[in-house]
Amino acid sequence: MMPKMSGFEVCDIVKKDPELRDTYIIILTAKAQETDRKKAKDLGVDYYVTKPFNPDELVRKVTEILGISSG
Repeated sequence: MMPKMSGFEVCDIVKKDPELRDTYIIILTAKAQETDRKKAKDLGVDYYVTKPFNPDELVRKVTEILGISSG
């Protein structure tokens, strides 16, 4: 957990800021409840990863989101 503010609060701030709203957001969390996934989706999160996670899958998704060629 983050100090002072939740990840959801950070996402909300970023997505409401006109200069930052196009920033990609990936959440890596221990919160696996469907309500948390829905909240993240509603906030505009690009990818929601729960622990434990597969590092190769995370790298693949980051390269996909950023449009980086893996070849």
